[in-house]
Amino acid sequence: MTMGDRLGVPPDGQMLRTRRDRTSCGGMTRKLLSLAILALAACTPAKPDIAVTDVWARAVAPGQTSGAAYMTISNSGDAADRLISAKVSLSSSGGLHASRTANGVVSMAAVDSLAIPANGKVELAPGGTHLMIMDLRVPMTAGERFFVDLKFEKSGGKTVSGKIVAAGSR
Repeated sequence: MTMGDRLGVPPDGQMLRTRRDRTSCGGMTRKLLSLAILALAACTPAKPDIAVTDVWARAVAPGQTSGAAYMTISNSGDAADRLISAKVSLSSSGGLHASRTANGVVSMAAVDSLAIPANGKVELAPGGTHLMIMDLRVPMTAGERFFVDLKFEKSGGKTVSGKIVAAGSR
């Protein structure tokens, strides 16, 4: 046994792996691992993130059997969604409607669904798209609250609360 063998010197002029060599190899492993994590994160499907605010309806005259509800639907997610149905606690029927003006004549038509864009918002407002409330079961009186069950294509169900305001106040 030679002195070099006892000291751990490699034979035939082989190079010793230094600490620096091991560290740079570990650095490469960390870089590859980081890239793999980023690639997996990029593969995560985009999802909508729906919030519903400012839910309200106007009070209606005694005996009136219909009304309308309004709200703002925001989507802070990276994927679009679609409102596919809505039911109001005050009535036995209703749905999404859109008002349009053509040649000075206002008309209203049912809407099957409502697109909610990614990172965007949609406002249901008087004179535009709104939630029609038909066949009222109870009067819509200012100061009262009501509930709306919304169903989204991707986000599923969401129940929100709204307030009835005096006619002409909004």
